[in-house]
Amino acid sequence: MASAPFTLIDVISLIVFALIFMLPIPSEIAVASLLNQ
Repeated sequence: MASAPFTLIDVISLIVFALIFMLPIPSEIAVASLLNQ
């Protein structure tokens, strides 16, 4: 496992970072749509 290029922790960290970067985008679109009304 130690010699594997991608371990389970690496996969989980990548998913967490993806969620952190993807969550603010829909919220900004929702705020912009609310402000335009």
